[in-house]
Amino acid sequence: MKDELKILGLPIPKNKKAHKHDKFNLIRELDCRVIMRLHQYVKELIIAELAFDENESSANKKRAIQHHPQFIDSVRGMFPEGKELYPTAGFQKQNHIQICVVNPNCIPGYFRPIKYNNWYKRV
Repeated sequence: MKDELKILGLPIPKNKKAHKHDKFNLIRELDCRVIMRLHQYVKELIIAELAFDENESSANKKRAIQHHPQFIDSVRGMFPEGKELYPTAGFQKQNHIQICVVNPNCIPGYFRPIKYNNWYKRV
């Protein structure tokens, strides 16, 4: 990706802070570009392997690509941020996970939040 951007005369994106007082780079332009390029690279490999006929419709090509076993259906990223919660902790104050789902069939179901139960404290 670095070489491609250089050839195109484009700068390498940077992860940066949302606000000057932030301790962490919350705007992840570089991370996003790396993942997007990975998706593009895998798609290019799939297209080369499938060797489509020039008369193949774009809809059929897209379907074949999305059904290929190497197609990336989803991406999960773990972002450890913040101070350790206690010495030698694997948990930090602002750990979070981000998920990007490309294939909606990766979500077999979801739960509907339950109503508030007044027997317990409000959270």
